[in-house]
Amino acid sequence: MILANTIKKASRVLKKYSITTHELDAQIILSDIMGIKREALITNDQINISKNILKKYNFAIKLRI
Repeated sequence: MILANTIKKASRVLKKYSITTHELDAQIILSDIMGIKREALITNDQINISKNILKKYNFAIKLRI
């Protein structure tokens, strides 16, 4: 899945649960899992994310909820 789409999807989920910092949280969680700075996510938002990273990310988003 494309990085930008992954963040948008997670952000929508967090927003649905009234998390006011939904987009920031989605970015920070993914940057932590990928081991890169948040700024790198923003500037490289068209890269593909591995299934393993996506699985960890979805789990972390559920924990955040």
